[in-house]
Amino acid sequence: MAEIETFKFQETHINILYALILVAFSWSVGWFGFSWSWVIGFFIFVLLWKNNLREKNLCYSLMQIIYNNNNKDIQKNDQDLISKNKIRSAPSWAFFPDVERAEWLNQMIKQFWPFISKIMEDFLKTKVEPEMKMKLPSTIKSLKFSKTDLGNRPIRLGGIKVYSEHVPPNQIIADMELIYAGDALIELALDNGISGGISDIQIHGTMRVEITPLLSKLPLIGGISLYFIETPELNYNFTNLLNILDVPGISQIVNSLLKEALESFVVFPNRVKIPIGNPTDIETFRFYYPKGVLKIDILEAKNLIGKDTNLFKDKTSDPYVLTKVGSKVVHKTSVIQKSLNPKWNKESVSIFIQIVIGKKIKFELYDSDTIKDDEIGSTTLSLEKIVGSSFTDLWLSLDNSTTSALHINCGWFNLSNNVDDLKKGEECCLVVLLDHARNLNVANKDSASAYVEITVNNITLKSKTQRNTNHPVWEETFSFFLGNVFKDIVKLRVYDESENKPLGKIDYAVSALTDLPDMRLKQNFTLKNSFENSQIFMSLELKALVPPVSSK
Repeated sequence: MAEIETFKFQETHINILYALILVAFSWSVGWFGFSWSWVIGFFIFVLLWKNNLREKNLCYSLMQIIYNNNNKDIQKNDQDLISKNKIRSAPSWAFFPDVERAEWLNQMIKQFWPFISKIMEDFLKTKVEPEMKMKLPSTIKSLKFSKTDLGNRPIRLGGIKVYSEHVPPNQIIADMELIYAGDALIELALDNGISGGISDIQIHGTMRVEITPLLSKLPLIGGISLYFIETPELNYNFTNLLNILDVPGISQIVNSLLKEALESFVVFPNRVKIPIGNPTDIETFRFYYPKGVLKIDILEAKNLIGKDTNLFKDKTSDPYVLTKVGSKVVHKTSVIQKSLNPKWNKESVSIFIQIVIGKKIKFELYDSDTIKDDEIGSTTLSLEKIVGSSFTDLWLSLDNSTTSALHINCGWFNLSNNVDDLKKGEECCLVVLLDHARNLNVANKDSASAYVEITVNNITLKSKTQRNTNHPVWEETFSFFLGNVFKDIVKLRVYDESENKPLGKIDYAVSALTDLPDMRLKQNFTLKNSFENSQIFMSLELKALVPPVSSK
C-alpha cells in the first residue's frame, strides 16, 4: 500500500512542476508574440501525454501488489482506483468457492519458466513480428524485436476451475486466471537505428485449457488446446526513444495492433494446439464445431436513463442495442427516437455458439448522438442457463440501475445431420472445415502467403494468412446460415496476399449434400484456374436447425 501512496505523492508534485514549467513557457512565448493557440495546444498535448503515462504506471503498481498476493490493502483503500483501471483486487479463489488455489502449479511454472521464456521469444519473433509489420504504418514498418528477455519472475495462476457440466465425456475443460507483472524487457529497433524497449508488462485474463480427446490407450491424451475466452487486459510502458509511441493517438494505434496480434493467435477461436497422442485424424482436437444456434428477439426496454437534456422537459434518450459475443458486435438494432421505454419490432439475431461454458452474450444500450454515443447501460445472458431450452421470455436488469431492464425472447437450436429434418421445412446451415492445401499455383515463386475467402448466401468469411508456403495448413471452421438449400452455392477463392492475386477457386452446390450420408462431404477438391494438381482438403457439412424437444 505504501508504494501506491508514494507513487501518488510523487505524481502530484511532478504534475504541479510540469504545470508551472508550462505556464512559464506559455507566458514567455506569448511575450514574444507567438500564437496562443499553439501554446494552449502544446499545453493540452503534454498533459494528455503525462496522464497516459501516469495511468500506465499506476496500473503497473496495482498489478505488482496483486501479483505478490498483497490484496487486503487494495480492497480497503483503493477500490476506486482498481475499478478505474479494471483490475480485480484479488485472485478469483478469494471470491469463488469452486475456484481452487493453484500454488502447486505456480511452483511447476517457476521450474518451467526458463523453457517457457524460450518458447515465447520464438513466438514473438516468428509469429507476432510478421503480423505486426503487416499492419504498422509505412514509417515504422521496419520495427522488429531485437531482444526478448522475459526475466526471472514467471507468470502466476490466481486460481483454477475445472468444469463438470456441459462437458463431453472425452474432454477435460479448466479455466486458469493468469496474472503477470514480471520483470520482462523487450527491445525493439527500426532500420534507421532508433531503438527502445517495452517494460512493466502486465497481463491479466482467463486462459482456458482443453484436454481433448481422451484416449483409451497411452498416453491417454490426444492433445491440449490453450486460448483466452476474452481478450486479456494488456498494459506496458515504452522506454528510451520509443517513448514517442506513448504520444496520445500513436499509443492507441500501437496498443490496438499489439492486441490484434495477440487475438489472432491465442484468443478464441484462435488456439495454441499441442498434439500429444496421435490426434491428426481426430477432428474434435483440430476443429471447433458449433455447439448449436441461439436465436434472440430483442423486444423492448423500460425505465432507461435519460442522457439528452431538453429545455423545460425531462431528460430522454435515443436508444439502440448492440448484441456482442466477446468483443464482436453481431447485431445492432434500429434507433428509437426520444424514448425511455423503447419498443423494437421483434428485431432478431441468430448466433452460432462454439463455446457454452463460461461464455456470455452481452447487450449494450447506447443513446445515439451526433458526436459520440453515450452508454445507457449493459447486461449479460449466460449461455449455460439457456443451452438446450425452448424459447424463453426474459427481462434482463441493466447493471447500472435497479429499475432499468431489457426484454428479450431467446431459444436454443440443435444442429441435425438428418435429411428428414430438412424436409420438415426447418432452417439449415452449412459448416465448412477448411483443413489444408497442396501444390498451390505460385508460378515464378517458391512459396506464397495464402488465405481463403468463402462466400455462401452473400456472406463472405476470410481465413488467416499462412505465410511463405505452398502447402498451407489452416484448420479453421466457418459456419453459414443458408437462404435456400437448393439454390445456394459455396464459393471458395484462394489468394496470394503478398501479390494480391488469385491462386484458384472452387464452386460447389449445397443441394448435392442432401444425397450424401449424414449430409457430409470430406475430400480433396481440385482448384480451378490453377495448376492441375493444386488441391484443397476440406469438409462440407449440411445441418438442419432443430429446436429441442423439451425445455429445461
